[in-house]
Amino acid sequence: MPSTRETLSFVLETDASKAVKGFEQTTKSADSLGTTMTKVGAAVGAAGIAVGVGLIGTVKAFEKSEAAANKFDTAVKGMGSGIDTGRIKRLATDLQQVSTVTNDQVVAAARWGAVYGLTTRQLETLLRVAVDLSAQTGKSLDVTTKALAKAAGGEGYTALRKLGLTFDETAYKADAFGTTISEATQFAGGAAAKQVDTMTGQLTRLGHNWDDVTEELDAGANERPDAGGMSGYAGGSCRVGGASGHGAWVLLTLLGLVLAQRRQRSR
Repeated sequence: MPSTRETLSFVLETDASKAVKGFEQTTKSADSLGTTMTKVGAAVGAAGIAVGVGLIGTVKAFEKSEAAANKFDTAVKGMGSGIDTGRIKRLATDLQQVSTVTNDQVVAAARWGAVYGLTTRQLETLLRVAVDLSAQTGKSLDVTTKALAKAAGGEGYTALRKLGLTFDETAYKADAFGTTISEATQFAGGAAAKQVDTMTGQLTRLGHNWDDVTEELDAGANERPDAGGMSGYAGGSCRVGGASGHGAWVLLTLLGLVLAQRRQRSR
């Protein structure tokens, strides 16, 4: 799981940064920037209260994250697999940034790689394809990963045929893994990228990154309620500390995305 700083950097420095610029341009149309930022500061202060209430659910979010990791680790150990769990968990973090799935979903689904005897490299390839297949079919990542892992492990492709894939029996018997990946890629390649490159997809991804922040805070990240965070808007008119500060940054980014999207549609 990425650190708070890494997560927020991603939110502010990648695709969302363009939307934030759009937000900044929009605010310049107000009578004065100082007046605008004062209003934003007041809004963020109110939003901070809402974020604080939302943190009530962070314990459950953290426990869910731990449960996903435990499923994967248990499967790897139980099956005597040589899969590098660290590499897969890092891949899960990367996949969250380019799709609408969460890193926890990827880690939990990865257990099927251990169950069906895949190597680390094979599982890395398969998970990327599973994310695309999930986006293409609307099925959960766990369902698509299990179906792909079973077929790739030579245990049959019935589940994948039900999802719409076609297989050449001769080719499958000769190379179960290669044929499975090839057919799935041809069927769903690029679907996750298309899905996340929408307004809904962007907001979903930002929401997942915020979940990571709350999980880290609940796990005991070094945050003090009375320090740091986002402060000093409009000469101190809004001071939001700790977790609420992170929430404020996310909320501002979301607002920027919405405004940028509206400006783009109005052209």
